[in-house]
Amino acid sequence: MSTTPSEQASRDIAAALADLRGRRDLLLADLDERISQLELLAGQLEQGQAEPRQVQERVRRLIGEKSPNPAARVMRAGRTQIGMRLTGEHTPVGPPATVGVRLSGPSSAMATATLHRVLNVVDARVVTVLSMALQRDEARLELASLRRLRRSLDEHLASVPEDVVLVSSLVEHADDAMTVVADLEQGGAARTRRLLEYVRELVSQVMALGGNAAGMKESIQRARQQVEQGHVTQATSDAVQLFVRLQLELARRSPNPASTMLDELVR
Repeated sequence: MSTTPSEQASRDIAAALADLRGRRDLLLADLDERISQLELLAGQLEQGQAEPRQVQERVRRLIGEKSPNPAARVMRAGRTQIGMRLTGEHTPVGPPATVGVRLSGPSSAMATATLHRVLNVVDARVVTVLSMALQRDEARLELASLRRLRRSLDEHLASVPEDVVLVSSLVEHADDAMTVVADLEQGGAARTRRLLEYVRELVSQVMALGGNAAGMKESIQRARQQVEQGHVTQATSDAVQLFVRLQLELARRSPNPASTMLDELVR
């Protein structure tokens, strides 16, 4: 079903609202942190625990530091290929000059092509996993993570926005998906970290449904530590065991019939 202009506009508004609210929250968190540091400095100065000159220097740094700019990720001209050009010059006398902003970046067609390309990469990895000599539950775990990735790409492909900033964010999402698949293909620690990330997402799903996920966060943390210590095989085994428990819990809490071949393989 095609998307009407009104529906597309509504989606663009929702995405823009989420983006701006995220920027606001980040800015407020940064200011709160600076206020806390200033209050701490005031207490140290009052108790004689800090030199006045050092306090003054720290205050100047806190005031002079720039706040984080969440928009920089999508506005820089590097990875997202978005540039901003200002036309017009500031005139100190007379009416203010007109400033125009033009955004350029990937088109919806380019984003669509990118999503299709990543989907092909995901499908190729599915075929590879099926041909590997993996234990069944380990194969199920990776296939489930690929299924989640594929569903996300399918959802975005169903409603590609027209807004250049939103399209650029979509391309970044596709790039991130490519990175995930690359890590899975690399194997070793990189693959196990990705599998643990997916297991952590399942824990959140189970908890949201009111299921039993007692001790699982701690188990994931221990598995991550094992990866860093070089015990990748053991960490992978732990991830698989957690996945099996979580799958059973999800099947009880939210049973869903298999609708695709990939669903059948994961069950």
